[in-house]
Amino acid sequence: MAKIKDFLTIEQAKRGIYIDFEGFKGSKRGEIPLPHVLGAWCNGKNSNNKLYLLRDYFKPLGRPAVVSNHWASRPVMNIDEAILELIEWSTRENRLLLYFSKHEKDAIKKHCTEEVSNAFSERSRNAKLTVNEWHRKKRRGIPKSKSLKWYFSFIKYENQTPEDYKMTLALKKIEAAVQKTTRWKQLDKKIQDMWAQLVMYNLHDCKGLKKLTNKAANGLHAKRRRANNE
Repeated sequence: MAKIKDFLTIEQAKRGIYIDFEGFKGSKRGEIPLPHVLGAWCNGKNSNNKLYLLRDYFKPLGRPAVVSNHWASRPVMNIDEAILELIEWSTRENRLLLYFSKHEKDAIKKHCTEEVSNAFSERSRNAKLTVNEWHRKKRRGIPKSKSLKWYFSFIKYENQTPEDYKMTLALKKIEAAVQKTTRWKQLDKKIQDMWAQLVMYNLHDCKGLKKLTNKAANGLHAKRRRANNE
């Protein structure tokens, strides 16, 4: 059960660095595949937003305008390097790394060194605990579906992603195509469009998570303040 210390303050939510992986789903046996992409979004300034490509052959995907218009950097890095850079960023600016559900933390524990994984745990929090507690107090219960998509609908956040969008299918096609060339211009237009949509999908997940978490943190604070005044 979550404790008070697990819930984010208004300031922590406001200043947080929101991260989100994109990759293939794990198997029923509990396997956790290495993610392909990691987005980290802090605020509206490009200088504070980063997109990491976690496959060497993804290098040409960091060049198009659809990426550079929204992200300050899009280096190809291994997952240890990417997480270390985020840890350094969060430490330097005294921000928390915030994620939704335990998938991100589990993936980091699986694919990073123990040192990096432990350092990430110290600088990160699961925003879903705050969101669930806010909903529980607001609606007197945890919703049956606790997915990020469900919560976006609940707060009426329009992430501009088509309802029938299949990220995993798109990623498989992108991965197959990009391993055959080292140049963006040589990719089929359909593949380029798929990548553009996947980049925006990740961006809106990060931005939406920030909006959701800020709403939840503010809501919990208001509830406590009213309770203390009664």
